[in-house]
Amino acid sequence: FQRERKKTKRSMEFNIEREDKNGVTVLRLKGKLIDHESAEAVKHTTDELIAEDKTSVVVDLDGLTYLNSNGLNALVSLLTKCRNRGGEMVVCCINEKVRRLFVITKLINVFTVRETLNEGLEAMQQAISEN
Repeated sequence: FQRERKKTKRSMEFNIEREDKNGVTVLRLKGKLIDHESAEAVKHTTDELIAEDKTSVVVDLDGLTYLNSNGLNALVSLLTKCRNRGGEMVVCCINEKVRRLFVITKLINVFTVRETLNEGLEAMQQAISEN
């Protein structure tokens, strides 16, 4: 029983907020993106976006406190699906701990990363105008 309660508590430590701004979808990830359940939430959101043909996505990680391979896999999946549909994904507002993980895994060279949300939105608008 205690194990189940712990699992429920962990899943409540993560959430996704979604906002549309001028044709760009902003996803704000908050909490810990570390378990299967939270990664599945990102993948479910990804599938919803693709179904709605929303492939210009800025992922704001300002509220993300921790990320592991489950979370990285979910972000790579989102990036891949956006690009496969002719879109793009920009990641912004990553803290130092998350940035180190991006550097160690060399994903810092795969993702478009910007310091602030405004810079992320600008980079996305530039990508849209180039297509």
